[in-house]
Amino acid sequence: MNLNQLASGVLSGYFSKALQLVASLVLVPFLLDPEVLGVEDYGRAFAIVGMTGIFSVAIVGIHFAAERSIAQAVGRGATAGSIGVNMLLGSTTKVLSLISFVWVGALLLFDETALGWIGIPPSHSIATH
Repeated sequence: MNLNQLASGVLSGYFSKALQLVASLVLVPFLLDPEVLGVEDYGRAFAIVGMTGIFSVAIVGIHFAAERSIAQAVGRGATAGSIGVNMLLGSTTKVLSLISFVWVGALLLFDETALGWIGIPPSHSIATH
């Protein structure tokens, strides 16, 4: 890597962060307007975005662990269709599915429409208290 590539990478990173800051400074007042989202719905959306971040961190860890385990199994002579590799892929799929179902369930806690489906009026939702 030469110095120009490094400088270009650093400058593009700073430009990206500056653009995110400007976008936030413009969008937050707009989204807080009661005719757009309002304070309550903005808070709900912010919580969902936060949960999405936690979800992505959980998936990255599982992805790297599965990748390392499969690489070790292949390094020991396992093939793509072998029982060991298939078990690792199956276990990874089960864990990712479980995390996905938990995440979707948590999102439904914040959705007034979903709460209405099970008979809880919006005024009794967790997000409004």
